[in-house]
Parts: sequence; structure tokens; C-alpha cells
Amino acid sequence: MAKAYDALAANINKFGADVTISANRSYINVQRSGKKFAILEPSTADCFDIRIKLKGVTPTERFETAGTMNTMVTHRVSISDPKQIDDEVLS
Repeated sequence: MAKAYDALAANINKFGADVTISANRSYINVQRSGKKFAILEPSTADCFDIRIKLKGVTPTERFETAGTMNTMVTHRVSISDPKQIDDEVLS
């Protein structure tokens, strides 16, 4: 999981100087200009979820409905391998 998170964090840091990653007690916030748009949360010892705000976007097999964990986010995708940090996830 650490390698996958490191790969994702390295890519997020390329989004621009106005994007920040900050730890909370149970998850990691991703913000642009102070507005949260994603949450990174461990789901198992080998996997973490990216929970993201994609209002108006129909869930897919990969980007499923986020559930009720946080009303800000609408979708989630599970990541267990750095190879899963692809263009679809980053866009």
C-alpha cells in the first residue's frame, strides 16, 4: 500500500502549488485552494480508497458510489498497486 500511496502523492504534487495533502486522524485530505476534493483512506492493510467529489458523474465499475462515509465525496476507487494510479485516476 505504501508504494501505491507514494505514487499517488507524487502525482498529486504535480497538480500545482495550490494543491495540498494533509493528514487527518483517520484519512488524508486533498485540497485545491483550501477546498477539499478528495480523501485518501486506508481500507485494508494492503489497500486504500480514493474518495472523490465527482458530482453529476454516473458511477462505473471502477469508480463506484462512495457510500455514506462522507457526504462531500460521491465516488470511490480502491488502490492496492502503484500500476492502478493511471490516467483515469489522475484525471
